Amino acid sequence: MTGRAQILSALDEVLDPCSVAVGKPIGIASLGLVESCTVENGEVDLVLCTTGPGCMLIGNLLQAADARIRSVAGVRDVRISVDTSIIWSTARMQKPSDNPIGSPASC
Repeated sequence: MTGRAQILSALDEVLDPCSVAVGKPIGIASLGLVESCTVENGEVDLVLCTTGPGCMLIGNLLQAADARIRSVAGVRDVRISVDTSIIWSTARMQKPSDNPIGSPASC
């Protein structure tokens, strides 16, 4: 049975483009971009946020997240949305001391 932990682990294989650009890649789950993730009967509902309001790479990030989630055994459907009202900060990170991107506006 597919669970939330499997999905979050898969999402950590999707690297934040800004962190890659500065040479310190970090997965989107560790970065704190996952607002919510529910898994029920193989259906995944995911809500993401961005590190800044002007994120121009969100489309690429959504495509990569969708593809990675769909590759997890047992996943039948994926719905991803972005909540632009969430203000990202390093407090959302699993390890805030590992912040690779500086301020959200740095990318």
